[in-house]
Amino acid sequence: MAMQTPKRILIADDHSLVREGLRQLIESQDGLHVVGEATNGEEALNLIAIKQPDLLLLDLSMPNSGGIQIIEAALTLRPHLRILIVTAHGSSSFVYSALKAGGHGYLLKSEEGSEILRAINCILDGQSYLSPEVTSEVIRGYLYGGRQYDREEELAALTPRECELVDLILEGTTKNLALANSLFVSTKTIQKHKTNIFRKLDVSDTYELIKLLEKRQSNE
Repeated sequence: MAMQTPKRILIADDHSLVREGLRQLIESQDGLHVVGEATNGEEALNLIAIKQPDLLLLDLSMPNSGGIQIIEAALTLRPHLRILIVTAHGSSSFVYSALKAGGHGYLLKSEEGSEILRAINCILDGQSYLSPEVTSEVIRGYLYGGRQYDREEELAALTPRECELVDLILEGTTKNLALANSLFVSTKTIQKHKTNIFRKLDVSDTYELIKLLEKRQSNE
């Protein structure tokens, strides 16, 4: 009986320990093979073109480009590619954005290895997969008057990092230095993110941003 060709998997995450852990987990299974690792969006897209993987494991927060943009570009390069999001971002807004862009599954990095393998096999079989924890978050977002769903529609154009910044601003952190310390980036990076957010949401400053989002929430 001929042996089946192993499924080819590409890992895209900017943390080396995460990549190594995922590689060891995947390589421990018959029929699965890691063909490459990417540390940023550009590397991921280059490796997709070269390695032609069957499945991409993708973190949403990647240097150089947001995870949503990577999903869309990856599927343009390889339309039949399966994509599993493995990330630390569990809010329903991130889940909606990733699935809307074309992702086939969504897991948190805190999941057990058995859950990750279950998701991988499920998605490679042509199905979709949300972990129980992610499913619960999505249901909560739906039950609370559709608030999270509507908010996702409002923020659909933002990257995960920009959404993080918006969340901090709504919680009362508005100064660039405090935002930079919270996200472990420079104040210059924070200002760049703010500029992009203002442009995408058609507001001129932080005050207008807060008013816009508060208005959306009050209408829900």
